[in-house]
Amino acid sequence: MDDIDSRINFACLDPTLKGIITCLKKINRITDEVIESLDKCSENTKKNILFCILLNELENIQNRALSCATDSVLTCGQDPIGVIRTIRTDENNVLATSPSASTQSQIGRLFSSETGFSTAVDATFFVVITNPPGTGRIMYVDSVLGGSRLIPASPNVSDAAIDITVHRDAVPGSPGMIINNLNYGFPDNSAMIVTSASGGGGGAIISATTHALGYFSLDFAGKIIVPPGHSFSVEISPVGLPAQIANGLSISLTVIWYELDQPT
Repeated sequence: MDDIDSRINFACLDPTLKGIITCLKKINRITDEVIESLDKCSENTKKNILFCILLNELENIQNRALSCATDSVLTCGQDPIGVIRTIRTDENNVLATSPSASTQSQIGRLFSSETGFSTAVDATFFVVITNPPGTGRIMYVDSVLGGSRLIPASPNVSDAAIDITVHRDAVPGSPGMIINNLNYGFPDNSAMIVTSASGGGGGAIISATTHALGYFSLDFAGKIIVPPGHSFSVEISPVGLPAQIANGLSISLTVIWYELDQPT
């Protein structure tokens, strides 16, 4: 009983009827309708009933499941379109979350742009995604993926690889690359502009990695953020290719990103 009493003393500094009602409202465990239904009782009876309710709630509050109907929305959160959702857990009571890109795709804000190209042994190719000034959107880079292979195939070339360099604010190339909305129920209404070109695009280097020929994937999960007036660039350069490789490399490249409205 001492523990319960201490919790009551901590939560309710005012032991009056008004104080008990205030306590119950603070922990969202009583409604005005319940209070009004007790108006026919004497003040002392009403106080005793409400005190018992408070006592029961405080005794069980540490084991009570959270509810969006009775608890702060801060414990429940909202989805991208503003609907309050209850926290979800898996069968082991571990918080279950969906990837951010999946969430943004539900509201038609996940996009991709893909291209395929061949490059000579000493050439580079780059793709620039520009967020023009005044779009009102912020771009979040989700991932860069693709693949590479020799043309013609040459099993004797064991050291061939590609360098993938990510740049900030590179010089745009030639326009014309298509942007797709990854939610098929929405139009392809990206605010970004995607360009491509051979040769380096400049700009500050954000990351640089080397990949063996074959499949590659860079997972940024929204960590690279591109506000209006800036651009994101991926540059691919072959390395370790002998000069006798006639046609160099065939490369496929896809960039996936999502766009959220810029806070006002």
